Amino acid sequence: MIRMINILALLIAFSVQGCTAALAVNNQSGDLMDKFTIKQAVEERKILKGMTKEQVLASWGEPDDISTWGTDPGEEIWFYKGILMQFVKKNKRVTFQNGIVKDYYIGRWTDK
Repeated sequence: MIRMINILALLIAFSVQGCTAALAVNNQSGDLMDKFTIKQAVEERKILKGMTKEQVLASWGEPDDISTWGTDPGEEIWFYKGILMQFVKKNKRVTFQNGIVKDYYIGRWTDK
């Protein structure tokens, strides 16, 4: 009987482990992000709150500038300048907190 319980416990552990393998990133709100959702966002060159720096690099590439000046501890801001999106030049900004996307902004580019 004890052996049967141990086998059952192992089966449950392996099945739970298999289920969580599909959930990849723990974002700041405590939610788990699905690997498919991340892959789709990167393919569509989008950013999601909770992504890692590596995922942002895969989606948007290297930033034009990086700033930690005047930010909270553990915070870093990446700037992308003059990205052509839908025939309009736009600025992009990604704010990371401890290496995870906290916030991002996409806005119009103004030439002066």
